[in-house]
Amino acid sequence: RFPHIHQLKTSMSFLSPDLFPGLEELANHTPTILAELHELEKSPNSVWGNWANEDLKSDGSQLAPQWKAIPIFVDEANPVAQSFLNAATFISMRKFRSHFSETIKLLGSLGKVTFSGFSRLGPHSEISPHTHFDRYFPIAHVGIQIPPGKSAGHSAVREKHHWTSAGEFVIFDGNKTHGAWNHSDEDRITLYVNLTQD
Repeated sequence: RFPHIHQLKTSMSFLSPDLFPGLEELANHTPTILAELHELEKSPNSVWGNWANEDLKSDGSQLAPQWKAIPIFVDEANPVAQSFLNAATFISMRKFRSHFSETIKLLGSLGKVTFSGFSRLGPHSEISPHTHFDRYFPIAHVGIQIPPGKSAGHSAVREKHHWTSAGEFVIFDGNKTHGAWNHSDEDRITLYVNLTQD
């Protein structure tokens, strides 16, 4: 059982991996996860879409036009997951999840996942600092395809993490301000995982 977000020191920027057993094992299988993603990307049709309502600022503008997603898992019985995913996201998830049997098996070993999907941030772009209000669970990002030279990163509150290689991961409280950047010429791809405590 993961600790509840209210039991954590949420003034911390990034949370300790020791609090979330199983994530390191997931991260160790990055090549398997990336292989499944590349196989899907061979499709002649575009597989990357928008982040439902998650990619909008309060004024309705996009947090990052080059921020795209592929949803692969939703706990459809969990009302929290249903509250922030629209119908189009559920349709996409049901279409794509059969392509990620090994990835979903790895997610299942965590036991407490509400939602998971791939997050792609295009070259020379940033995700504006934002907050997920009323999201009572931590968020993990596992590096799947990472540009070289520490040119991409993630911020949480006052701390910054510069990605150096695939297989790294960060965990943070989504209720706190966070953002991301990619100043490289390549895509940055992470596996986004919502971890519930219920």
